Amino acid sequence: MSKSDVIFQYVTGYHGTDAACADSVMGKNFNESKGKYHWLGDGVYFFTKGISVSPSDDARKWAVAQAWNADKKKYDHTHYVVLSSEIRLFKLWDLTTEDGMRIFNYARQEILKKIREKGRPSEKYFDSTVINYVKKQLDYQVIKANFYIKFTFERMNRIYSRIPNTTILAVSDSANNIDKDSIRIEERGKIQS
Repeated sequence: MSKSDVIFQYVTGYHGTDAACADSVMGKNFNESKGKYHWLGDGVYFFTKGISVSPSDDARKWAVAQAWNADKKKYDHTHYVVLSSEIRLFKLWDLTTEDGMRIFNYARQEILKKIREKGRPSEKYFDSTVINYVKKQLDYQVIKANFYIKFTFERMNRIYSRIPNTTILAVSDSANNIDKDSIRIEERGKIQS
């Protein structure tokens, strides 16, 4: 079987963002986010089919919620865009499955053990550290998981939950795993203040 004979599975992902970013994405592709506070490590984040009622609605709600600047008590931008794209599920690590969680739990225990051995029991620990480590070791490029996301309604009403309400994908190596030609604007809107 040659490389061209390999068939990959694709899913549609929805990404909510500031309208000013849409032109850049449409012309080039998505930029990967990096940082220790990300849910699923470094990557481009999408809402996708899973436990969510509507991943495109979740992308819109996320774009609006992220526009709010709590320090300034106003929105940083007034317009949002929901983009869709076809995502290749290449080297998928699915944390919605028992096998996927088994890998994560094993890695978490090993990293915590190393932290304790170094005498740093108070060191802050983040899930993205574990995920980035495993991604590097096992070359995972797409991570899938269910999360509880606080959108505007949940934030305004201080609703905290541990029960997931949406399914997320974090995609590394966007040039190979996001079909640039499939990126579409699904919705444009104005944020109501």
